[in-house]
Amino acid sequence: MIAREIILASDNAYTLLSTIPLFLEINGNTINRKSSNNNSNFRRNIKMSKARVISMTLAMVLLLGIIPPSVQAQAANIPQVSYSGHVQSIGDIPAQSNGQVLGTTGRSLRLEEITVSTTVGQIRASGHVQSIGDTTDVIGSTVTIGTRGRALRLESIRLSLEGAPGYALRYKVHQAGSGWSLWFGNDQWAGSKGQSIRIEAIQIEVVSIPAIRYSGHVQGIGDVPAVSSPNTLGTTGQSRRLEEITLSTTVGHIRARGHVQSIGDTSEVKGSTVTIGTRGRALRLESVVLSLENAPGYVLRYRVHQAGSGWSRWFGDNQWAGSKGQSIRIEAIQVEVISQSLLATLAPTPSTPVTPPPSSNAPSANAQAVVNETMRWVGSRTLPDGRNASGLCQAFVYQMVYRALRTSRVDDSRRTALDAWHSWGVSTSSNNIPVGAAVYFRVTNPAGHVGIHVGNGNIVHAWTDGIRIQHLSTMPGTYLGWGWQAGFPL
Repeated sequence: MIAREIILASDNAYTLLSTIPLFLEINGNTINRKSSNNNSNFRRNIKMSKARVISMTLAMVLLLGIIPPSVQAQAANIPQVSYSGHVQSIGDIPAQSNGQVLGTTGRSLRLEEITVSTTVGQIRASGHVQSIGDTTDVIGSTVTIGTRGRALRLESIRLSLEGAPGYALRYKVHQAGSGWSLWFGNDQWAGSKGQSIRIEAIQIEVVSIPAIRYSGHVQGIGDVPAVSSPNTLGTTGQSRRLEEITLSTTVGHIRARGHVQSIGDTSEVKGSTVTIGTRGRALRLESVVLSLENAPGYVLRYRVHQAGSGWSRWFGDNQWAGSKGQSIRIEAIQVEVISQSLLATLAPTPSTPVTPPPSSNAPSANAQAVVNETMRWVGSRTLPDGRNASGLCQAFVYQMVYRALRTSRVDDSRRTALDAWHSWGVSTSSNNIPVGAAVYFRVTNPAGHVGIHVGNGNIVHAWTDGIRIQHLSTMPGTYLGWGWQAGFPL
């Protein structure tokens, strides 16, 4: 908006300045026009290019503060973040802003301290420092984490932006040995703990948080009012088909398609507001695929309530949710916006959506709680305790089950996946693996490997590149069987 208003001002300036030669021609006494050639030369010398006028207008905006009041008000509400630091062997380094790199890469120099400031709201920050551990949260318009003069590496950081409605921070760190991390969202740990790995550089930026709303058309009811993310649109337990969905976003645009009874896949639609499905034709919507674009740091995830099977698992950006060719209606949907780092490594979905087999039993409340917690961490490179997820598959399973159930019965006494398999394994069959079960594999690493079954044959597990989801058929190693964490059935 700000840039558009400045360009409009530039257009006005261009129009005004372009009339100068004409004015001088009309007032002939102000020019000595000896010939038409002289006049042409005069025009070439006086008349400015549009690009040059825009540049001059921007310069006047910056130097003279000629900004419309509405633009000033809007700009005042947009947080600007800046950050400076202290680097090994270099000392203090100048402040950077809005996504620029602070620190060094390729020089093996630790970043020891970071000071972060915002123009709107407050920053909440904490760090994990060599020999100190987690630091106490600090909060303010300017905050500092880390140390100086003590030769201690900063190993992990966690940041959030408060008091700035509609905006959030995202950040990534450059670590020794592994390079740049994923982007992390508000209040997520970026870096590692307990592995003596230094942070060498950081990028921080402010992003707009998209707000998603969606309305629909339901069998026997008609139009239903819009709800906001992640509320339920539609009905459950009433055997009513959801026939049409309209979605809108405040940031970026939505890309969407549907699979409709008797029609098949619909054409893709794209925009800040999109509609898929039909109305007035009594046709069920059977599957949907959604994605959010041009909203840095954020993606959509969604799930559908289907006739006969209930709520599906959560699907990520650009994955089909529902079924095709099975005449199963969607009855309700939930859509939400989440940080991209949580879904960055979602495996591609099959061309035809996978639906639970008819014999599948609905997961228990405990199992569903474990699945919900597990799906929240897909795409993260760290465990909830801040440690790098690589190589910590058994710790990941324990932390997911414990965080979901908060019971001491889910112990962490088995330090490797193979230990856990030998102690808590239940079955070597790959048929009808219960939702929430731990699934074990033999890999080249003698510790083995384990993940959590979240439904439809999909396994969430901690791998070398972070926490990812993939189908059982594509998992690394040899399948051993499934069991329950600590022998505690869900």
